[in-house]
Amino acid sequence: MSLSSLVILFALYSFIGWVLETVYCSIPAQKFVYRGFLVGPVCPIYGFGAIAVAFILAPFQNHPELVFLFGMILTSFLEYASSVLLEKLFNKSWWDYSDRKFNVNGRICLMNSSLLGALSLFLIYVLHPMFTALLVGLPETIVPVIAVSLTLVFCIDLFVSVRNTLDFNREMGKLSELTDKIEQKRDELRTSMDAFRDEQREKLEWELAGLVELQEESLALFLRRMRRILNAFPHMRLQHKDKLSLHDRLLSYRWKK
Repeated sequence: MSLSSLVILFALYSFIGWVLETVYCSIPAQKFVYRGFLVGPVCPIYGFGAIAVAFILAPFQNHPELVFLFGMILTSFLEYASSVLLEKLFNKSWWDYSDRKFNVNGRICLMNSSLLGALSLFLIYVLHPMFTALLVGLPETIVPVIAVSLTLVFCIDLFVSVRNTLDFNREMGKLSELTDKIEQKRDELRTSMDAFRDEQREKLEWELAGLVELQEESLALFLRRMRRILNAFPHMRLQHKDKLSLHDRLLSYRWKK
């Protein structure tokens, strides 16, 4: 199989993965949840996983039970590795399965791994043969053009998504610093009530009120600009072992007045 065909298959499986993720998360949320790290409707982890399953597990096609088992193991490894890599790159945990039974460090869980095993069966026996046949039927001259176009779109999407995530981190850092200043100013007021004169206390209270107003404005702007990421990853945490999800932490900022 040519590299161009692999690129097209990767794009197809990434899109199908995005559809599955979106449906899987939208139904329990009872609203449309646009899933995925990237801005476009693709989840590359599914693309990598599907390609890996299709080629690594091809020798086991006559043994569905092994396809299911090895599919579970292979895709779970990819999910775990992706969780670690994204956390290292962007200093946050994007998903957390700690509340589910039989999870490993909150990064993978038995239920999701079983579903991925079932998807491996569907991929090996239905999707991959169908898509491979479709690719074979395409004119040889058009396959590279499609592949190059998809690669270009993917690279642009990746650039924009990484930039958005870095903006997310920067704005989140500003909110955290602002909240620390508010807490510090409150401490000054509490510990120095007797030592300060009325005009000094009024100045501190005025400064505190200004900081709180700035925090509320910054929080509202942050929520508007970053709503897609927050909705896509509701269990995101600033660190993997944080007790509060990022959504809970943002709400706690609002109540710290």
